[in-house]
Amino acid sequence: MPDRPLALAADAAPSVNDLISITLTRAGFRVVAVDDPEALAVAVTTAVRLVVLAATGFGESAAEFAAAIRGRAARPAVVLLANGEDPAADDLAAADPGVLVVHKPFRLTELVHAARQLVGSGGSPT
Repeated sequence: MPDRPLALAADAAPSVNDLISITLTRAGFRVVAVDDPEALAVAVTTAVRLVVLAATGFGESAAEFAAAIRGRAARPAVVLLANGEDPAADDLAAADPGVLVVHKPFRLTELVHAARQLVGSGGSPT
């Protein structure tokens, strides 16, 4: 069995991180939850393949935060969980194929589909 890709669940709310973690673990990812921007900045390493970032999780522009994550040498894929309309997130996703936006409310299967689309299943890049 191939190594499971490492994903970060990044939201300030523990209940949201728990739900993301459970969902992605069942989908075949290893998941680490982080609940503040400093932890996220430290945790984004070359081993991280995916970051699931809540749009308002840290009280900052999620699109700007995602762009900064994508600007790192490792360039992990990013799924942005956006509240309703989020033009900045949509613009970032349109410009960067490593970013997908999932608009709230959404089904958990949509999150899994976005994660697999970006990272692939079984740890294989797409």
